[in-house]
Amino acid sequence: AMLQVGFAEAQLVAGLTAMTSNYLINNLVTYRDRRKRGLALLTGYLKFCLLCSIGLAANVAVATMLHEYVPIWWLAGLVGAGVGAAWNFGTTSIAVW
Repeated sequence: AMLQVGFAEAQLVAGLTAMTSNYLINNLVTYRDRRKRGLALLTGYLKFCLLCSIGLAANVAVATMLHEYVPIWWLAGLVGAGVGAAWNFGTTSIAVW
């Protein structure tokens, strides 16, 4: 049986998954010259999550609103992710690394 979840819930899970993988990839690749290790890796992740939670909220809100008007889930998800990504990159590049 398929798991039945609403659009907003699915967008939230996708956003949380992306947030964690983005932090790890950014730490390994994008900011490799300032790579965090040990306790700094954990504290950096917590800061990253705090800042990205604002981007995630914007992502889910924009995607859900758009999905109500244009019920194309992948388009709404893509637009929401774009809004969240713009916020996340701008703030975390300054405050985390």
